[in-house]
Amino acid sequence: MRTRSSKAFDHDVSFSPFFPRVVLWSSAFLAKHRPTIIAVGARWRTRLTLMVLVSAVIGCSPYRPANHEAGSDRYPTPFKVDPGGILAFDTSIDPREYRYVLLFTETTQRPPVLAFTIRLALANLGIVRVYTPAEFMRLAQDHGVQDVTEDPDVKSVRQFAASVGPVLVVDFQFKFLGGGQLYSRLDITDVGTGKPLLSVDHPRRAIGDGQADSLHPVLNVMQDWARKSARGRT
Repeated sequence: MRTRSSKAFDHDVSFSPFFPRVVLWSSAFLAKHRPTIIAVGARWRTRLTLMVLVSAVIGCSPYRPANHEAGSDRYPTPFKVDPGGILAFDTSIDPREYRYVLLFTETTQRPPVLAFTIRLALANLGIVRVYTPAEFMRLAQDHGVQDVTEDPDVKSVRQFAASVGPVLVVDFQFKFLGGGQLYSRLDITDVGTGKPLLSVDHPRRAIGDGQADSLHPVLNVMQDWARKSARGRT
């Protein structure tokens, strides 16, 4: 008599005459090769553990202040942005001439203090009138521009620029995508003309210090761009 009624068990091995022999053969095989099986399993467990730990370190490590390397004016990193990752590099305008800089940041890191990191990097370049979207909204209201919200669109920012003063938009992303893959993206745009002055795309597989591997190379490009722009060199 069958003990299972499901059609999925059309042949019940518990009633097969070969079942005892299969069990005995399997037991003998496992007993003979048990040390090898344990060793292989341990190696894979070690590899999986290391992968998980690396992902956790890269994905959850907190920001540190982005300081220049000792005795240098560069941010410490073993990497450079690939030439193909620099999509725009227009040095015809000194960014310090803009009265207002609107800073957007997006990050998966915790704590989410990317805005502080980028603001400090801009301040080191002499760009100090920097506002987050919430700060920019209050600034616009103080100048009588009511259409600007905490999530400002291009139209309202252009309205502010036309009535109050020129605005430079800095949009920085720093994300952990999983599997040791990091992504940094920087876009700096003149709101009045819509012209991109600097655009950098930097995906990077990192093992260790994600900030140095992904964020710092883009900061170095931004630094080069700002200094060349200030000298009027193209």
